[in-house]
Amino acid sequence: MKPRHAAALALVGWYLMTPPLIGPNYAIKEDAPFSQWVIAQTFDTASDCEREKAAQKAKILPSAGTRGALPYCRDCFLECIATDDPRLKETK
Repeated sequence: MKPRHAAALALVGWYLMTPPLIGPNYAIKEDAPFSQWVIAQTFDTASDCEREKAAQKAKILPSAGTRGALPYCRDCFLECIATDDPRLKETK
């Protein structure tokens, strides 16, 4: 790997993101483009982000009870996205 490529990789961070809430009932819009998602936390590495995502889901899923409750669980849709991911710039 060339040194300039290594430097570029070092600049990439990671966002732990949740989908936006819409409407008067604050419905979860899990199919919204990532450019509309909310940044919950930032991380230096993908592994740190994935570890936190797993920890958050482990806290939520057992307490969600039945499967029917999961669509109302915003953090059930957590995603780790690189800070340079082009989908963050989409405007759809």
